[in-house]
Amino acid sequence: MNKMGSIFQKNFARLVIFIWIFLGRCLPFGFKISALFFHFKQKSDYSRLKERFGRSTVKRSDNKIFWLHASSLGEISQVVTLVKKLKSKFEIDIIITTATQSGSDFVHKNLPDCTHQFAPFDSVYFYKSFINFWKPDCVVILENDMWPGMLSTLFSKNIPIFMVNVRASKSFKKFPSIYSNLLTKISRFHCRTDVVADQLKDLGVSDNLILKGGDLKSVEKLPQVDTSKIKKLARSFSGKKVLIAASTHKTDEKIVLEAFKVINSRKNWVLVLAPRHPERASDIIKSIKKYDFKVYQRSLNNELKDDCQVYVADTLGELGILFELGNIVYLGGGMGSEGGHNPFEPGRLGKAIISGPNVENFAYVFDALVTANACIIVKNKKELINSIKFLEVSKRSIEMGKAAKKILNNFSDPTENIVNLIDNHLTEEKQSYG
Repeated sequence: MNKMGSIFQKNFARLVIFIWIFLGRCLPFGFKISALFFHFKQKSDYSRLKERFGRSTVKRSDNKIFWLHASSLGEISQVVTLVKKLKSKFEIDIIITTATQSGSDFVHKNLPDCTHQFAPFDSVYFYKSFINFWKPDCVVILENDMWPGMLSTLFSKNIPIFMVNVRASKSFKKFPSIYSNLLTKISRFHCRTDVVADQLKDLGVSDNLILKGGDLKSVEKLPQVDTSKIKKLARSFSGKKVLIAASTHKTDEKIVLEAFKVINSRKNWVLVLAPRHPERASDIIKSIKKYDFKVYQRSLNNELKDDCQVYVADTLGELGILFELGNIVYLGGGMGSEGGHNPFEPGRLGKAIISGPNVENFAYVFDALVTANACIIVKNKKELINSIKFLEVSKRSIEMGKAAKKILNNFSDPTENIVNLIDNHLTEEKQSYG
């Protein structure tokens, strides 16, 4: 790109950010309508709607506040260990924001000593209200969930911002000028790999601001498993082979269902389908019925019978139970633009993993798994069918599961380094201000 083109791109990026911030500042009503729609789509409590507008529904304590922000359940579930170490290091209260109801449910269940609020819709007007009330001493953003209105407000208040567990992003490549405008104002970064660090540096982030290595997802607490539920489901599936399709999207489901129709020609399989977004269950059921499968739905609590062919697990927090039912796990996201999902949970539980090819979000993990013959990457229905047939020999799936468990248990824990990163920056900042 020539110099004139580069200047144009940078100025265009600034214009885009300016327009977004301007709209959020001057047209809050439109943002309120969007927030209202999203809130009820999430089936969230009406009494908490005002949180989407930056207004608190709880009292603020007199203690220092650290603010942790994540998009949804997939991101916030990785912070349990980090929260504990932050609380042991600093005398603070922690407020956690997520956009989704599932994220809220997770915080209430697993982090009861933290306060959850829904993240305000991305208007400067809303974020000013939020930040003026909570007065956070710093903000920790999980992965890549940053928004212009949010960041602009934080920048204006000179609040330190830490981005942790940053992953590779196609958006960084597509919109470099936009992200360079935002990222170069962040205080410190922790990223998973050298590849991500190089992406950040290409966007103008100084190398001395980047901590590399380790993945918070590798230290997620494995799910508590209710053995009685496992036994009950296992009895219902007795004598049949079980394929788990976890965290699926529409593209995954079409391919998985078509493959399942082939492998289940003798009616000796059960497909347990756990969608990434359980609220899609009714649409998924309609799709399944087109294949003439006998389907049962978890949320309806129907008594399972021997004729069950597809079991739709449309409830949250039960993947640990489901993974115990079979040795083969198809992990969703990799067949579509969403990107493959986190393989740590099924892998650390010793399950053989199959995924589509789009695994950029966890490329370094899948590379390690494939190299160790602990995972199979498939590109289409035919390859998926062949992989399932290969793994239906229990010895093969067990061996692959053991290899996955060994690889994933060796990934390093970055929490201590992240806490030190935050501590060092806050100490330096305090000293610079006298």
